[in-house]
Amino acid sequence: MAKDSEITATLKVLVLNAENLFIFMEHWKEEPIAQMNEIQWQKLNSGLIGNKTLSKVQALAATITKISPDLIMLTEVGGLLSLENFNRYFLQNLYQPYLLEGNSDRGIDMGFLLKAPWSGKIFSHKDYKLPHAKYTNFSRDVLKLEVSLHDRLVANALLVHLKSKLNSKGDDFEGRTRRAVEVLGLSEIIYQLPADVPLLLGGDFNGVASGPTPEPEFLPLKHKNNLQDAALVAGLPESERYSYVYFNQGGLRIEQQLDYLFLNQKAQESLLKESVTFPHYTGAEGQLIPMPQRSWQKILMPSDHLPLYAEFKLKID
Repeated sequence: MAKDSEITATLKVLVLNAENLFIFMEHWKEEPIAQMNEIQWQKLNSGLIGNKTLSKVQALAATITKISPDLIMLTEVGGLLSLENFNRYFLQNLYQPYLLEGNSDRGIDMGFLLKAPWSGKIFSHKDYKLPHAKYTNFSRDVLKLEVSLHDRLVANALLVHLKSKLNSKGDDFEGRTRRAVEVLGLSEIIYQLPADVPLLLGGDFNGVASGPTPEPEFLPLKHKNNLQDAALVAGLPESERYSYVYFNQGGLRIEQQLDYLFLNQKAQESLLKESVTFPHYTGAEGQLIPMPQRSWQKILMPSDHLPLYAEFKLKID
């Protein structure tokens, strides 16, 4: 039976790789953005990196607006200004942006959008020393957002974008060594967090981090931290557990889950299992954007990753 002073609130969470969300508008003169064509949109930005295609930005915003999450955990964001512009001009300024610049050499950072009455406090681990002679820091960061309601801490949200499998220098096959070192550091950070506070570990893991045959570098999250994938906790069918689609050399479509929301025991107890899904994108006009069936169709997607959504019924003592 709940205490008289105990209340509950539902936190709606969206994990999203926004794929190069660069939005710079230094030449904007308050023209209606919705009426711009792509050339006009790109002219707002005088930087070396162009803006994300306007129709794709609008589709991301339409999808988010339809879902209406309280907390958005974003990867591949072009800095705080891009996040602020996305919130202000495409999401009706409904959110408070949180972003700290990380170690990315591509200018893609991670950040949070948090809707009132929830409030947050952000922390970086970009200078955290990893246990390796060569890979001494995270390739991006591990961002922590302390999520509070009525000045009471209700959850810790950790956001990651682990090393990808791209290896242009040829010195680390599929980035496995660096990714494994990053997971070891992440595991130690998690180990230091209080177990009695719900932990939401989300982001782009760039590998198979859960399921019956996870890649070995991710095993510390289960064996040391006892974290579980929200999609598995919810019992989501395997056919629906994917956030990324690619096509092999033979043109065969392959579905993978690269984006996760891992939960500690307290968060698992708070999870509303029926809420967990990988939503498909909605266009600016409200139409459902179909998943690509051919490799060339991927370019039509607002992002090359699907989002992951979950709800939590949190206790506020």
